[in-house]
Amino acid sequence: MPGKMAVALALLGGLSSACSTSAAVERRSGPTIVGTIEASGANRLYLTTGENERYWAERSDITDIGHPGKIGTFVGGKLILLGAGCSRCRHS
Repeated sequence: MPGKMAVALALLGGLSSACSTSAAVERRSGPTIVGTIEASGANRLYLTTGENERYWAERSDITDIGHPGKIGTFVGGKLILLGAGCSRCRHS
């Protein structure tokens, strides 16, 4: 059983970190840019998309930044706690 738990935790860890480097940057004056935030300055964010194209967005033009990896990390953490709690109940 410990081997199965290790595999399950490894899979959850991989799933929760798969999207953590990407971000969806919503802008007022243009389409949403989905990519990796490479750098930021006082007035701009610099992003690279999956096609290795580079973009920048003015901070004043950004309405929202979505980080999909946060959801996976939160869900994965809750599942790990739930699994740890269930394994203690069974052995008591």
